[in-house]
Amino acid sequence: MDSTLEEEVLVPIKQKDELLENKAKQLQEFQAENSRLSKNPDLLDRGTVRLTEMKEDKDRTVRELVSQKRSLETEVSALN
Repeated sequence: MDSTLEEEVLVPIKQKDELLENKAKQLQEFQAENSRLSKNPDLLDRGTVRLTEMKEDKDRTVRELVSQKRSLETEVSALN
């Protein structure tokens, strides 16, 4: 009778222990994923800054080329 009672008590305890271990593993996985994901915004911010710089450089180049084109058109018109 004692072994039956002992099993009735130990089985739920073992199940709870296993559940607790699984939850602890999940928590570690979530923490690792959170850490990994928290680094991504920095990467995205740096990428956004770089793309903005590249766009500004392109816009500056386009403005310079448009200005040069106008200047050359003026010179050509003056020659005619």
